[in-house]
Amino acid sequence: MVQSVQWRHLIFEPLSMLDLYPLGERYVVVIESLDECDDGDQIPSLVRLFEQLRSLSSLKLKFFISSRPQRHIRAAFGSLSPDCYKMQALPKIKPGMNDITTFLTSELNVIAAKLGLSSGWPGSECVEKINSKADGLYVYASIACRFPE
Repeated sequence: MVQSVQWRHLIFEPLSMLDLYPLGERYVVVIESLDECDDGDQIPSLVRLFEQLRSLSSLKLKFFISSRPQRHIRAAFGSLSPDCYKMQALPKIKPGMNDITTFLTSELNVIAAKLGLSSGWPGSECVEKINSKADGLYVYASIACRFPE
């Protein structure tokens, strides 16, 4: 109930106003990490709400939604009309020396300098462990680096 009220007031009605004055513009809404919603049980109803936007016929609107391919999320999108969405798997970054390792090393060096720790802190073994847990996702690495804040 609350979700549909929030959807109507925060998403549907403002976009409906854009539909009244089409300027030929394309709009893209990005929703990142759908799989990290606090209440995963609400994802199917949220996904069905996106289908309501098809009624805004003159509005050129696309949603870019990123998520881990969890079963309940795939099932939620599978319940939509096939012409309503396109699912595409993106390649994972393999653990090892990669951009996430470089990011982690850089961020952890900044933390070490702020806290007056040795320049080798926390060590390559720890960086590799965090990288492995990140499983190719920057969001995990970023949150891990913000932990001391």
